[in-house]
Amino acid sequence: MTGNQILDINTLFQLMSLKERNVKQFEQINKLLLMPDLFNYLLTNTAKTEITIASTTQLFDPYKKKWSKEILNTFHIPESMMGELVEPGATIGNITPVLAEELGIAEIPVIAVGSHDTASAIASVPCNEEFLFISSGTWSLIGTEIKQPIINETSLYYNITNESSADKTTSLLKNIAGLWMIQETKRQFEREGRIYSYSELAEIAQHAKPFNCYLDTDYLEFQHPGNIPKRIRQYAAATDQYVPNTDAEIVRVIYESLALKYRLVIEEIQEVIGKEYSIVNIVGGGAQAEILCQMTANAVGKKVIAGPAEATAIGNIIVQLIGSGAIQDLQQAREIVKSSFRLVEYQPKDEQLWKQHYEIYCHLLKVGRLHPEQRSKF
Repeated sequence: MTGNQILDINTLFQLMSLKERNVKQFEQINKLLLMPDLFNYLLTNTAKTEITIASTTQLFDPYKKKWSKEILNTFHIPESMMGELVEPGATIGNITPVLAEELGIAEIPVIAVGSHDTASAIASVPCNEEFLFISSGTWSLIGTEIKQPIINETSLYYNITNESSADKTTSLLKNIAGLWMIQETKRQFEREGRIYSYSELAEIAQHAKPFNCYLDTDYLEFQHPGNIPKRIRQYAAATDQYVPNTDAEIVRVIYESLALKYRLVIEEIQEVIGKEYSIVNIVGGGAQAEILCQMTANAVGKKVIAGPAEATAIGNIIVQLIGSGAIQDLQQAREIVKSSFRLVEYQPKDEQLWKQHYEIYCHLLKVGRLHPEQRSKF
């Protein structure tokens, strides 16, 4: 009904956990404010909920753009608990007099931005044609913009989400693991006394043998902090694969597996929509990872445009500029982004080789060979 991807971080699950474990505290709740809305409240003393973040909660009707009465009633969540919804670009209120005096500023307006960070990141995509995006950071969010939500058996099967965008459209996307594994691997190398910059990690990975091993980067054991290289080696052994030993091999298998997973999710998105796209825009911090951008182009067989890196901050500013009337709309904003920031194009290389390995990757996923907990089946 909500069109949301099933994730354990969804607000509905957090509320139900609180209700089951601490019913007295749940009953004391006057108003639910999501984190961005709490900041707006602290700035203005006005409690409102911005729609893009509301659309991630699994409490929201993506067609009516309102809280879902049926969901609230089903789970016995009082409708009075939910905040008044506002669109991105709306003025929440002015900075309170106390804050204005403390900061030495005027009582300036606070504008609701695309407060779900992905909504702001997508607003900064420097393209006014139809496009796929990868908002690449600790997480990777892959999808596209559409006019109306798509909620059907296929989207449910692939666990794809429908979320509100900064310009009243819908973002059809999937949330998967991103550069978290690289970040945690870098930290582990440092704990062991080997210090690398991210560019140095990319450089050593370039010289490692390709396609030694395949990972399902969304495997649960990779999502927790700790010794990721050790877990990769355990995972490879448990799935009867080559066990990467060197730092270079560990980093390369992460980047390759991310690129292969990107292709898998892009194909799911395209199947749900019923059309193919020719361009993939990578925004966010991952746009600076040249090795990942090139591998993504190779894996998906499409042109990749990387940038801007500070996508969320830029999208945040864009919505404020539109809301204040400084620029007209998102189309104009994207043209400004296109001419203001360095963008790098990557053309696919070795497409046949990557296609062969993608087919192997998909086969292993399908039969469960990439999941150690299913090892007993083989």
